[in-house]
Amino acid sequence: MILTTPLFGKLKNIFPEYNLTVLASENNSYIPEENSSVDKVIVFKKNFSVLKSFIKLRSSDINYWIDTKNMYSSTSNMLVKNIKPERSLGFNYEIPVFTDSLNDYTFGSHGVDINLSPINFFTNTKETFSSYVRPEISIPDIEINAIENELVKYKGKKNVLINYSAGSESRVLSVEVWIEVFNQLKLTNGFNFFITGMKNDKSDIFEIINKTGNTDVQYIETISFYKFAAVINFCDLIITPDTSAVHICSALNKPVIGIYSDVRWNFEKFRPLSDINEVIFSGNENNMDGIKAGSILEKIHKILPLI
Repeated sequence: MILTTPLFGKLKNIFPEYNLTVLASENNSYIPEENSSVDKVIVFKKNFSVLKSFIKLRSSDINYWIDTKNMYSSTSNMLVKNIKPERSLGFNYEIPVFTDSLNDYTFGSHGVDINLSPINFFTNTKETFSSYVRPEISIPDIEINAIENELVKYKGKKNVLINYSAGSESRVLSVEVWIEVFNQLKLTNGFNFFITGMKNDKSDIFEIINKTGNTDVQYIETISFYKFAAVINFCDLIITPDTSAVHICSALNKPVIGIYSDVRWNFEKFRPLSDINEVIFSGNENNMDGIKAGSILEKIHKILPLI
């Protein structure tokens, strides 16, 4: 959803008189809800309440139905067949789902390029958008102010954030590697180090903090997406595995070190778009076992003079 946000404003520029409705899951509906180009958000649940979504959608006059998933989806197929919009745009494969195909309108491999393929369709252009377009995130002021009040004592120094958690275990760097990173880090007193992660990773995070000798690392609890984004906004460098943190950094143009498994198509689709970024590959496609503390330290020392 984060990488879809540039589409909203560009559609509004092309169709300023149209209402823009976003069909979103419960997990990401808060992102379009804060986007000024979006007129309405419908939360889609894959259960019996889906009938309510159908009623809302079929009672509307839908001129264009746009789906930018660049793979076949049985859910997308089911939605288009039941809602019956005037025209539908999407990626057609063996089973043609949409009236208008976006297959020939993507001129880049990043998620931003894929999600903006409808703009090439409507304007008959061949743009590679990821070279100059970033995602868009609007962090509520209440979250910005809360983080600034919480971390005010750390102002005056550069702030480095480590995001420990990832969406799957295969993308999580080991506790031992992070302990080694902090214990080998040689810095002046001009930096604060923070670490955050999901609730179920707190025991690992506190093990890292307790076994870190040379650097005072502070834990920050980020219980919501926008608090997480506000913390990233407060910091000057973010070090993270391949998660939404990379895309938040891209939206806020925050320097980032991204840690990836060695799946190149995934990297091309989800690589960072911040002006200052470095990436580290694990050397295999299944886990982070190939990542060494030295490679992270090298990237940290490369970026710190730039922030």
